[in-house]
Amino acid sequence: MRQIRLASRYAKALFELASEHHIQTEVFNDMQSFATVCASNRDFRLMLQSPVIKQDKKNAVIRAIFGSNFHNTTLQYMTIIVRKRREMILDEIAVQYVDIYREWKGIKVARLETAVALDEAEKKVFVDLLKTQLKAEVTLETIVKPELIGGFLLSVDGQQFDSSIQKKIKKLSREFKVNIYKRKI
Repeated sequence: MRQIRLASRYAKALFELASEHHIQTEVFNDMQSFATVCASNRDFRLMLQSPVIKQDKKNAVIRAIFGSNFHNTTLQYMTIIVRKRREMILDEIAVQYVDIYREWKGIKVARLETAVALDEAEKKVFVDLLKTQLKAEVTLETIVKPELIGGFLLSVDGQQFDSSIQKKIKKLSREFKVNIYKRKI
């Protein structure tokens, strides 16, 4: 919990810095890419968290991987974070920045879990419905979970709508556990 609070403070500071230079979107793209790399590459995360690897090596790795793609302000900020020995929360700072940016832009994130992969037309239908319901810009994250059997599970702003076959089967099994025809003695 403490790391999330700390990362949130660093992310707010980065957002304020980006706002001063009017580069919020560029830094958002950088932080989104960084968060994706951290989430998908365990070795990179372990390198950042390692107390054995020196700060200059960590900065060199960050510059080698992201240097040509990231905005200079983002790279300088990351260098400062590493110098202050806070590199172990860089991935969380990136996630927090993405959240701050989305809140600033009024973008809602909807998570849609389905039993089978959806095509682009089906995704567009969901996005359009959510835009009209929420009256906000919507980003849709889709996840395929075959155990849902059919239907979908939609999560937006901490609320969840479960229209999956799995839920209906569980509900039916709970109802049939009670035997109303049991003979009483």
